[in-house]
Amino acid sequence: MKERMDENIIEIVDLDKHNRKQAHAIGKAAIYQHWSMFSFLIANRLDGFIIRVAMCDGEVAGYAAMVDLSSGWRIGSIAVAETHRNKGIGTQLIEDLADIARSRGAAFLLLEVRESSSAARHLYSKMGFVEEKIVPRYYKTSAEIKRRTGKAREDAIVMRMALRGKN
Repeated sequence: MKERMDENIIEIVDLDKHNRKQAHAIGKAAIYQHWSMFSFLIANRLDGFIIRVAMCDGEVAGYAAMVDLSSGWRIGSIAVAETHRNKGIGTQLIEDLADIARSRGAAFLLLEVRESSSAARHLYSKMGFVEEKIVPRYYKTSAEIKRRTGKAREDAIVMRMALRGKN
C-alpha cells in the first residue's frame, strides 16, 4: 500500500530483520510498557501474530501488531515515532490491520488504551472503535505520572471496531 501524505511516501510492510530494531526503538520511546526485542522476534515468527511497519522516506515511522482471537483480532501494540506523528500514519496502520483482519474473515478488531491517552482514544473513536468496558488498574504508570497523580496503576479502556455487521 502506498499513499501520498504530506509529500512523504508511506509504505506499510511486514516486520523483518531490516526494520525490527527501528520499530522496537519507536515502541520503547513511545510506550511506557513497551514490547521487548525478544517479544518482537517471537511474535513475528508465530502463527496468528502480524506486525506491520510504516516506512516513510526509507525509515521506520511506526508499527502496529495484532494477534488472532479466532473471530476477531486484538491490536496489541501500536506506536508512531514522535517526528512522524499527526501525519495520518497511525490511521494508515490501523486501516492496514483492519484490511488484513477483514480478508481473514474477522468480525472485529479489539484494543486496550490507557484512560489518560485522550489523543489515541479520539483517533480510535474517529475510526469506528467504540468503548466497550473499563479494566481497572490494567497499566502500570511511569514514575512521572505516579508523582503527578499519586496512582501506581491506570485503567484501560477496551475498544472494539466492527469489521462486518454488528457484533
